[in-house]
Amino acid sequence: MKIGLIFILFLGFLVACNKPDPEPEKKDPIYSDLLKEKGAIDAEIAATEKALAEHQKTLDEVKPQTGQIKYAQKRYYEADARLNKLRQLSQYYETRAQSRKLYAKKAYLKAFNEKQVWPDPKEWEQYQMQQKLEKAPESWNVKKRLEESQNSAVIAPTAAPPEGGEE
Repeated sequence: MKIGLIFILFLGFLVACNKPDPEPEKKDPIYSDLLKEKGAIDAEIAATEKALAEHQKTLDEVKPQTGQIKYAQKRYYEADARLNKLRQLSQYYETRAQSRKLYAKKAYLKAFNEKQVWPDPKEWEQYQMQQKLEKAPESWNVKKRLEESQNSAVIAPTAAPPEGGEE
């Protein structure tokens, strides 16, 4: 009797566990990466706001007609422009994360119903490659590239064939 009851409870647990995850975005590495990027941008915004306040203070303390006012204004306006750009980037990551969250729910339900693996590892690899290309340096340094290629590829010298042939 006890064995039968244990078997029925075990069977009930197996059947009950076959429900879709209500928050699949927590398993999505792309969504997690987007949130991490937004967090980094928000931290940078805080640091830039602090620097902007310091530049404002310096600008207020500078005496006119000393020549320093131009430099103080330049630093202030550069920090302000950087702050605007960072705020836009933060909004971009927030919007993209929300969009990814909706996509993850739809993709997860589709994969769950079709009994497929989710998240798709190929999609994660493509995302990583895209991020690597977006964050690649935009300047071309020939010396650095030559050093990297020489360090990564060790070329073994090959013996040259004798010129006169063998006798």
